[in-house]
Amino acid sequence: MIGRKLIDIDDRILVCAVERGESVIIPSGDFQLERGDKLYVILPSKDVVNIHDLIGCEERKNKKCFNSRWRKR
Repeated sequence: MIGRKLIDIDDRILVCAVERGESVIIPSGDFQLERGDKLYVILPSKDVVNIHDLIGCEERKNKKCFNSRWRKR
């Protein structure tokens, strides 16, 4: 995964922010991932269990997962 560009990641995943060191970056498709980057992603809830396979990550470590569903009022 290191060195890959976001555009090469499965299109079911939207990487909305990357935390790199002390910075938070809103990335474009040409953004290249580095060791230690923390990804903030949006993806269909059915794919959460497969996220590591979808992004091609060997290290299987999730810190937080938030599931929210829109409701009509």
